[in-house]
Amino acid sequence: MLKWLGGLLAAVVLLFVAVHASPITVSPTNYAAEVAVFHNSVIGVDLTDKGDSLAGSTQSAVGTGSCASSVQLSQAGGTARTAVMSGDYVHVVNVTLTDTSLANACFEVTPTFDGSVLPPVYLNSTSTPNLKDYALCHFDLGTTSASGAYTLEVAVQRIS
Repeated sequence: MLKWLGGLLAAVVLLFVAVHASPITVSPTNYAAEVAVFHNSVIGVDLTDKGDSLAGSTQSAVGTGSCASSVQLSQAGGTARTAVMSGDYVHVVNVTLTDTSLANACFEVTPTFDGSVLPPVYLNSTSTPNLKDYALCHFDLGTTSASGAYTLEVAVQRIS
């Protein structure tokens, strides 16, 4: 019985050593997905996600503060942005006008990143708006690395 128990113990130790000494290959696979188009016929705009990128340079804010300093929606496309620091991740959304009856309307575009509300940008339509007038909105996310999944919500509301 002792001989049998000793043999069993040796087999378990050998199995442990064989498993412990086996090479383990880890092949990480990264998945990322980001696609969104939001249509809001109530306020007459489409919001299209354009994704993230790293800022190559520091840029000053444009279209922040209030409707008085807003960026105009136009056929050529305006650009509104929060202050951007070089090396930070910047998220871009496109706001497109879908209702030509919205003359001189002001819109507030506000992102929420991982539960924190970021500064908004403001957009305005002209006195004679055209269908598909648009502006790109750039938001500095305040981080230089994107580790893992995160949540980003962007709200658009007409404020005048």
